[in-house]
Amino acid sequence: MSADPEAMPSATPAPGPRPASPSRRRRQLANLNRGFASELLHNAWVVVCVLVAFRLGLAGIEPLAATVLIVGMPLWAVGYYLVCRHQILTSRHYRPRLAVSVVTLVDSLILLSFIVLDRFSWLSAAIMITSLVLNMVFFAEAMGARGAILRTAALVATYGVAFLLTPSGPRSLSGEQFVLVLLVFAVVGLMMAVVAHNSQAKTRQIVELLARQKEYAEQLSRYNAELEKASLQDGLTGVANRRSFDRMLAGEFGRVERHRIASSSRTASKPQTGRLSLVLLDVDHFKAYNDHLGHLAGDDCLRRVAAAMQGALLRPSDQLARYGGEEFAVVLPETDLDGAKVVAQRVLDAVRQLEIEHPGSSVGPFVTVSAGIAEGPSSEDDQVARLIARADEGLYRAKAAGRARVAVSDQRSVA
Repeated sequence: MSADPEAMPSATPAPGPRPASPSRRRRQLANLNRGFASELLHNAWVVVCVLVAFRLGLAGIEPLAATVLIVGMPLWAVGYYLVCRHQILTSRHYRPRLAVSVVTLVDSLILLSFIVLDRFSWLSAAIMITSLVLNMVFFAEAMGARGAILRTAALVATYGVAFLLTPSGPRSLSGEQFVLVLLVFAVVGLMMAVVAHNSQAKTRQIVELLARQKEYAEQLSRYNAELEKASLQDGLTGVANRRSFDRMLAGEFGRVERHRIASSSRTASKPQTGRLSLVLLDVDHFKAYNDHLGHLAGDDCLRRVAAAMQGALLRPSDQLARYGGEEFAVVLPETDLDGAKVVAQRVLDAVRQLEIEHPGSSVGPFVTVSAGIAEGPSSEDDQVARLIARADEGLYRAKAAGRARVAVSDQRSVA
């Protein structure tokens, strides 16, 4: 049966049978079916030759020899095919090259039995040679160059020993004719080795090419993933950037709208819409901070502030983004206005606890932030821009009230 080089394990297998994956099992079955078809063609050729010769009375072929060959080879091929198929389907350890070796060995023994019973006639020698040729065509890649040479050497040696042990009386070939047959065997064996070597070389090239293509595809996938991540991440602070913020806010708006529609279809009462709150934050007097300490210190301040804000968000669904410059935004799914106030105040406290000195602040000696919050959608036709505008209005009110505080657009504030 033909073998699949890719199906052979590259490392020492673990003790005990290893279950084959479904894809590997399908590949092994496909190769086994192709090998079985090739073996049937091989057997059919030999059987047809024997039947024709026996029918025409050529070379005085013995009935017993013909029976051994005609019955033995097909029965052996079918039986071994069923055994290999059972091994694959039951996830038992299946060795394709071992299967090829067993098939060729038993085929050779059957042919040698035929040759001995047929008293080394020219017909048996011709069938033996064509058997080698067919093996070269069908099984060269599976056997390999070394296997082809070893098999030819084994056949020549077995054929020679059998010839020498057979009395000269019953033999149909003379010594010179026997040497000629051996030379033909040797030439066919060398041809098998060359074909096997070339076939395996091409197979290795294809395997290497496929491996390189797979590696390039994986690299391209990694690069695309990194590029996508970089396109959605702020390069300075490491949090989500404005593009990512727009995407996540639009996604949350869509989720809330779907929740509203689903709630409306389930009950005729007032639907319970999903919750969504937005917090806009601004570092107080950040321009003055840059003017006093420089832009490098300002960049470091933004990184530390962003890290403190991210640490103050306790739920994985709460998402922080850099909105622009010294402004940040927090998207809070399933959070009402009161909950947003708690989160915003926790963020302000986390930044204040950093105690980053701010020589240009009128609020205090350390860096602080102001926050404006809004809940949405407030109506069915509410838009993302309106939610941002309401949160920005709350931020304006927080600044107007003295900064370092949380405020909402309806002028309710939290100190």
